[in-house]
Amino acid sequence: NPKCKAMKKENGGLFLKAKIEYSVENNAKENALKNGVECTFELNTADKLTEQFDFVMANILHNVLVEIMPDLKKILKPDGILVLSGILDEKAPIVINAVNKCKLRIIKQDKINQWVGLTVKGDKLCQQQ
Repeated sequence: NPKCKAMKKENGGLFLKAKIEYSVENNAKENALKNGVECTFELNTADKLTEQFDFVMANILHNVLVEIMPDLKKILKPDGILVLSGILDEKAPIVINAVNKCKLRIIKQDKINQWVGLTVKGDKLCQQQ
């Protein structure tokens, strides 16, 4: 599984999960400081996380998204939002199938050139099963 960093906004309890490469960690911390956001960064993989989050973002190639979709669902709060990007247009059906298989709902699909992004919503009823 790809490495992930967790960014937690301390004031207000807003959580953000995003894949952040090792080489940009300092840049992410500097940006948080410049924007007045106190953050805690934690290196982990989605399958090892036990907390659930309101918002999860994964910008990874389609084959990795398919592989980790159950883990992404696990860390998404039942009514949370999941943003998936880094998907080539011709590979989007494969990711959409994985989203549907995990009983998540696609609420928006965006396309820029050959790239597709999906906004997915957790489903309280399906996640309680």
